[in-house]
Amino acid sequence: MASSTSRPLTTWKDEEMKLLSASSTAAGLAAVLMAIGACDPPPPGATVTHPCAYNAGLGDRACTPGVARVDVTQDSISTTICIPGWPISQRLPIPAATKRGVRSEYGVGSVIDHAISIELGGDPVDIRNLQMQTSRDSHAKDRVENRLHALVCNGAITLAAAQALVLNWRSVPA
Repeated sequence: MASSTSRPLTTWKDEEMKLLSASSTAAGLAAVLMAIGACDPPPPGATVTHPCAYNAGLGDRACTPGVARVDVTQDSISTTICIPGWPISQRLPIPAATKRGVRSEYGVGSVIDHAISIELGGDPVDIRNLQMQTSRDSHAKDRVENRLHALVCNGAITLAAAQALVLNWRSVPA
């Protein structure tokens, strides 16, 4: 954190804790910094808050707005997401530090989920497309994602509509 005085990144000050609690980006950065050993964890007894809310299986859109790949568009679906096996081929490993950052921001859940699924053109590693989810919600959301993917590839709905619907997947009829 920039400051008018030089301070080492190896200690946590009260004002830094307040800033980290107020900003999901800062919290994610703090988790990454702790993971790589660039700063120490909060002192024992310190209250640690999780800035991202998990609401009935839906991620916090302020923390995880969902990010789509720029190369997956309505015009490119026949050569990208609608090719059998393409979504699986695009699944990239999420760096361990990124996983720790997402877990730190949400504090709940057991599965890292893509807000906009890869099969709907979601970015596989951008932290703005990653959220925590329970295993149960993950399976339910997967069924919705599969249905939306089929609808997009059959021409029943647009890619943009499917991407918007998956962000509020509980509203999609079963």
